[in-house]
Amino acid sequence: MHGKPTLISHDPCARSLPKAERRIETRPATPEQIKGVYYAISERHWMSVYLAVFGRGLHGRGVCALLCRDIDLNTRTLRIRRYRSTEDPR
Repeated sequence: MHGKPTLISHDPCARSLPKAERRIETRPATPEQIKGVYYAISERHWMSVYLAVFGRGLHGRGVCALLCRDIDLNTRTLRIRRYRSTEDPR
């Protein structure tokens, strides 16, 4: 400014930070593992496993909070309106 050099030659906050490295690689479950989970739980929860596996990014907490009114078979849509934040007390 006004012909005088600045005190700091560059903005120290403008540099990019290194990306955090994952310590553990997340691997998808094998078909055998999915079948194991599917048959290990009660029959009333089988659809939740199916939706979690084939639901294109649905998270378990969203699947577990689904109600019948969240599924519209006419328009073939599924609306995630809430998430389960605690375990089922049953």
